[in-house]
Amino acid sequence: MGGIFVYLLRITFITMKKYFLIASATILFSLEIFCQTQPNDSIMVMNRRYKNEIGIDFQGFFKGTPGTFLIWKRKKIGHLISLTFSKNYRFQLGINGTMPLTQKVTQIDTSKGYYVTSESKQFLIQPMFGIERINFFGRFNIFYGMDFGPYYSYARTGYTVFGSYNNGYYYSYFNSNAGAPNETTKYGLSLIPFIGVKYRIAEHFSASMESGFNLSYYFSNTKLLAFPYFNNYTAQATLNTVSTTSKVNGISFSMMYLRFLTFNYHF
Repeated sequence: MGGIFVYLLRITFITMKKYFLIASATILFSLEIFCQTQPNDSIMVMNRRYKNEIGIDFQGFFKGTPGTFLIWKRKKIGHLISLTFSKNYRFQLGINGTMPLTQKVTQIDTSKGYYVTSESKQFLIQPMFGIERINFFGRFNIFYGMDFGPYYSYARTGYTVFGSYNNGYYYSYFNSNAGAPNETTKYGLSLIPFIGVKYRIAEHFSASMESGFNLSYYFSNTKLLAFPYFNNYTAQATLNTVSTTSKVNGISFSMMYLRFLTFNYHF
């Protein structure tokens, strides 16, 4: 009698074990199918879903100055894809400047003398490459990394010349906020470690702020232009040829408290 009871108990245990394994497998399979059929709208999936990101720096909108940075990020895909962090390659192109195309100066009252002005002009172009790591904290992403790349800039200072006529001669007086008229070309290489925070507004859109530290090695060439003078017959100011040149190479460094303020599109 006892042997039959043990046998029945064993059969019951084996049967329950089989049902448990089948039920467990069914539940796991159902969960997998459920997760696959659910829309990918969770924050975790939203953070990791898209491989590309394009951002535009819009600080100039608040400063009222032309120029911006375009930033393209491409997700670095490896064999192991983490749920809590990711890595991106970064490609940037920065352009800003002021380039007057035409200028018309009208003399209203020449009895006080003649004024001739020249507006300043400048521009900067800077392509960069880098890599960043992003840690996911819900909708907030903390990222940090390093950028590297060359840059080139050109600047020419503006000036104003006042001319007066006295005892048969023209006299000219020069005024400029930046000293004597000059033009400077500058090029170099920059290394910029950075850190920033991003907020995922929606599935395809985010906004981010970034700070960095700029360390550059540069070369510059400055041409000092000769003093403007007035032609005795035409009363027009001109600039003589280059009078002095100055060539410098060195190291520059600066803290970029607000390097980028960007609006981003993910795809």
